[in-house]
Amino acid sequence: MGKDPLLKLPVEQRRGCWRDDCGNTWEAVLFAGGCDAVAHGLARVGEIGLVKSDVTSAVLGGSLPAPDGHWALLVELAGSNWVHFVDPATLNPFTRDFNLAERLSKESGLKMLRVGYQDTAGATYVELRNGDARTLWFESTGEDFGADSDMEDEEFDLGPTRFQSDRHPADWWKQFDQESEAQQALVRDLDAYIPLVQAWSEKNGKIVLGACHEDAISPSNVRRIELVVFGPTAAAEPNAASKRLLEAIESSDAAAAEGAIRDGADLHSLPGLMSSPLCHAIHQLGKQPEGALAVIKSLLAAGADANGGAAKADVALIEAVGEAKRRPREALEVINLLLDAGADVDKPGQPSFFGGGTALLNAVEKQCLATVMLLHQRGASLEVRDMFGKTPLQRAEGMLKSVQDSLDEGSAERIGRPIREIVDYLKRAESGEAEGDWRRQADADQAAFDSERRRMLAKGERFKQAMEGLGRQLKEAETEYGDVVRSAIQQQPDAIELASVPSNPFLPDPTAAQLQSVGYELIGDFQIKGMPGLRIIALVHPQENVYAAVYKQPPAKPWVDLVRFHRDGTTLTLSNAKVAAGIDAYSDEKRFKKVFLEGKGVKDLIASLKKRRINADKVQPITATEFVDRFQKFYADDIAAKKARSSTRRTIDP
Repeated sequence: MGKDPLLKLPVEQRRGCWRDDCGNTWEAVLFAGGCDAVAHGLARVGEIGLVKSDVTSAVLGGSLPAPDGHWALLVELAGSNWVHFVDPATLNPFTRDFNLAERLSKESGLKMLRVGYQDTAGATYVELRNGDARTLWFESTGEDFGADSDMEDEEFDLGPTRFQSDRHPADWWKQFDQESEAQQALVRDLDAYIPLVQAWSEKNGKIVLGACHEDAISPSNVRRIELVVFGPTAAAEPNAASKRLLEAIESSDAAAAEGAIRDGADLHSLPGLMSSPLCHAIHQLGKQPEGALAVIKSLLAAGADANGGAAKADVALIEAVGEAKRRPREALEVINLLLDAGADVDKPGQPSFFGGGTALLNAVEKQCLATVMLLHQRGASLEVRDMFGKTPLQRAEGMLKSVQDSLDEGSAERIGRPIREIVDYLKRAESGEAEGDWRRQADADQAAFDSERRRMLAKGERFKQAMEGLGRQLKEAETEYGDVVRSAIQQQPDAIELASVPSNPFLPDPTAAQLQSVGYELIGDFQIKGMPGLRIIALVHPQENVYAAVYKQPPAKPWVDLVRFHRDGTTLTLSNAKVAAGIDAYSDEKRFKKVFLEGKGVKDLIASLKKRRINADKVQPITATEFVDRFQKFYADDIAAKKARSSTRRTIDP
């Protein structure tokens, strides 16, 4: 495409959005008024601890150090009546608080404009809020503006355009040929200019300002910049002792942590992270449980807030629940420590696709019976509701029904057993008859986890040996290619099993992060037992009902599979992996359709998947909790089909 026409105008005369020629996800948030008025309004918000006035020269000169914890910039451009709220957390899907802009508008009373595009959903949107009230909402996938002529001859359902406004008639948007034109018109009508200003901190710890229209942030076009720091003990300057505390937490060194605290480390924030020291220490339980537990005790003894941090997503109890599957004994001890230190057992966390809510609701989602028992016995409410209005029992019943509806009887029985036990316990709890020893249940959970881990390691080792044998056979028998492939297929195990492995959310994988930026949600990291060199990062796109698997096996380049299940039992897989010559020729193409885009990027895979979109009622709904079972069943069904087809002597060209 040609040059953005806005760039022909002086910055102070520009009105409208920057033009994204690549179709990537982006979002801009602006508040009405000048920097002084916006800073004054935001200073009234409880979760904001500090607003430092006029840091313009330091930011533009590259000399302003990034504060510890969560921070943002207010940037006022020449000729504008809007201030850009520039939050570096939006650049990372692990740290982004999707409800922050709405919350700030409600609590400050400021008028807020939110404009953007979501790649996977193909949704263009504009939102205007005035405090509590939403006064304008436009969202469209473009279906009502004309279908994409490049789509293949398959049915698809993109959904309608949604529009409400207190300043436009209901059919106002229909005058435009494209949804992006309507977005531009709305931004111009609101007298706003969006060059997509962004900010981040470099390795030297200094704040850097950027924009897609680079000239918009030249010194002559920036009126003023303010620094916003979140948290109750916010400080504009980084704390050297806090850096040492971070290092102590990540090495699970309680003595070093206590030394850093004595030297003045902040107990509410850490350098470069959104989470509090306490929540970050809880996250280390899966890596070094004994050391992490000692650090947690040191932090609580020093006065750390048992509820966690100021951020909505930073709830210590919920963080501990998240570790209970792998380390039930230690995680439940931490839950008791937090509650003894005054944590609110019913404090809600950030809403999520699965409903979010309190620690008890999250324990149900994680299928941790011992955790459910402990929280209930420590006073957790059975009447709390998630973002969909479901109580803990209703959430558990919904999970069980989803498993029963989407899996075969045997798989549903196996994967649904822990959910059924939770349903039974919560029913007894609601009737006041619940009994149970959560300690004994935690010991049983730990023993079962350890036993399953050993069994999967042993089975995985056999799978590894079989795969190594396959590689040797393929290499040694080039002249007898067809027979070797058929023989190798017959030697593959009939089933595999995945094991969850720890991940580091603070060092996100770039490929997984790219998927998350377009709507995929992280499930977790896995290994096929016995293949320690291969790591699988699993994600799910809730709206599209698509799984993504990022395969990492150094030194090979990572590859990605996007998998969609259909109600008729078939699947569609799009992969940028190198084609497995010969082997995939034996797949049942009618059941397991595979499209290889060898060497292509994530963006190409997603674009190809969009072209193969079908009616929503033909797509099988999926959830994150089903990933392991579906992955293992997919392999078992696929290898069974390959073995059946390769058992004959017929020739299939590779």
